[in-house]
Amino acid sequence: MIGRNDPCSCGSGKKYKKCCGSKGTNIVEMIVNEELDRVLTGYFDNYPEGTDRENMMRVMRQWVSRLSDSWEKDHIEEASSEFYLFIQHKELWHTYLTQQMELAKRDAVLAVLKEWNEPFMLLAEIIHADKGMLTVRELFSEKSYQVARNEGMPTDPGTLLFGVVLRDPRKMENAIAPVSSMMFLAKWSKQTKKSLVELRKAVAEKSPEQFLLDHALDIYELFIKRSMASMNELVEEVLEPSQLSALTALDVSLRELEQSANSQEIMHKLAVAYFLNDNKEVPIEGDFLAAAVKTGMEIGAVQETGLTEDAIMELFTATNEGSKRYAKELSTLYTDMMDSGDEPMAERVYDIGTDPRPTEKALWETSMTTGGVVQPERKPGIAKARAQLLAFEAYLAETEEERRNLAEKAAIIDAANPDVLLLQTEMEEDASKVVELYEKAIGHASRTFEAGENPWQNIPNRPFMRAAFAYGVHLFTTSEYNEAAWIFKDLLKMNQTDNQGARYEAVASLIHAKRFTEAAEILVRYEKGSQHDATYLYLDWKLEYEGSEGKSESADDMLQAAAKLNGHVHHLMTFKVQTIPYPKYVTVEPGSVEEARYIWLLLNGGK
Repeated sequence: MIGRNDPCSCGSGKKYKKCCGSKGTNIVEMIVNEELDRVLTGYFDNYPEGTDRENMMRVMRQWVSRLSDSWEKDHIEEASSEFYLFIQHKELWHTYLTQQMELAKRDAVLAVLKEWNEPFMLLAEIIHADKGMLTVRELFSEKSYQVARNEGMPTDPGTLLFGVVLRDPRKMENAIAPVSSMMFLAKWSKQTKKSLVELRKAVAEKSPEQFLLDHALDIYELFIKRSMASMNELVEEVLEPSQLSALTALDVSLRELEQSANSQEIMHKLAVAYFLNDNKEVPIEGDFLAAAVKTGMEIGAVQETGLTEDAIMELFTATNEGSKRYAKELSTLYTDMMDSGDEPMAERVYDIGTDPRPTEKALWETSMTTGGVVQPERKPGIAKARAQLLAFEAYLAETEEERRNLAEKAAIIDAANPDVLLLQTEMEEDASKVVELYEKAIGHASRTFEAGENPWQNIPNRPFMRAAFAYGVHLFTTSEYNEAAWIFKDLLKMNQTDNQGARYEAVASLIHAKRFTEAAEILVRYEKGSQHDATYLYLDWKLEYEGSEGKSESADDMLQAAAKLNGHVHHLMTFKVQTIPYPKYVTVEPGSVEEARYIWLLLNGGK
């Protein structure tokens, strides 16, 4: 018999009382889930056969041919096989499922299998998210479903999703679950929805089900291309010819009016946002240009034109009624953009480094002395607590000598303390022993680590996360990019709020490891607010440049956009300045030389 304090037999690594033996755990439910998993696995393992397998391989080759430029082959094969086995040739699934229903001995399993009889393609958007579920609505109907919210899923309303799903009565009546994969699109979702609606209109006589069956590959291709698209690429693809003409005319007019590059960029962005913001009406070019220039003058973006309002109207041969309407809409849009943070604004300082933040010592002391904050078994004894305090003092030391002395004192008391081990890596010259110290630090710290929705807020978890981050930095700076990438990705998986800033190191590691698709996935996940983030924009440019082998036409524009937030990086790149060692701890101001050196370190691979 398993004791409640024994390791759980399920292999989770948790104590039995906090896993399968916890209050409310339903053992029957676990068995049912395992049986259902075996049903799905068995289908993939045994089907299709004979000529059906040959036909499926032909479909997979077709999909690979269309999608391989932007999507990994394994993902393409997974999506295409699901489509073939569950949608295109649903009769294979029906045959297999009938056999499994005859073998099922549990009513609970049989009830689910009956609901699984009709898999379908889901093209939907997220309309609401709570702690455990996403509410999604089909794009071409009013049907809504509940999808279990798994770690790493985008949750922003409007995010699109596409894939093969099964009805899943285990959760609730209208719940569904992906067969094995689901594609999400948060980037450019609004514009992609518009493209999907246009595609649907072209074949309006088809039922929604037939439309998805006939155009599944087209939709996958659209999702993938949009996830990687730059603003310029989207503009070329989405805008109407008359809108593109007006946008070009505005750029020309602003140059002729001798406006600064910054002024031209602001007005270009405003015009693009206007056209992308569900404005389907084809603009009257003269009215739109006059309204754009007048709006630019009102908001201070267009300056010193020497033109009166009447002169502007005459210059563009505009009408009062038409230009007033455009001016009102542009002005309202600009205000909305400012309120939502879509325009550049002053950013606050932030911290970089492998050391703990200066406030962590006080937080640790509070958590260790406050009843109920930390479980007794996770609190150190008096000697170990003293070693931890000395380690914190070493991190805060003003000189390297003082840092070393304090670290050595802490090591005498508790040589297995994770932070003591991390400090010892700075004193060790043998590269193999440095790796051993990092691995020991991670191993010892993992003993008090408890996963959760935001493990960073649990103070005793931080030594483990700090040790993993520091080891990832060590691997990155020694050009072990693949290994570094796995560590940083794991940190993002366990702590999606990314209190450590591991997203940047993860993306940089993946780019240098030439794992471009994975890097793009992380950038998309953390895209919100990135327009003010120089580090993000430089890494986005680096990905575009490296992924296209320097052939991307949009790379130069992306680099210029990044340079507007921190121009010092360009200087470091031009003169190939020696990179700094990765900081132990530094407070960085956006746009500063310190930030530029950090960005250059990431771009240059820590070399």
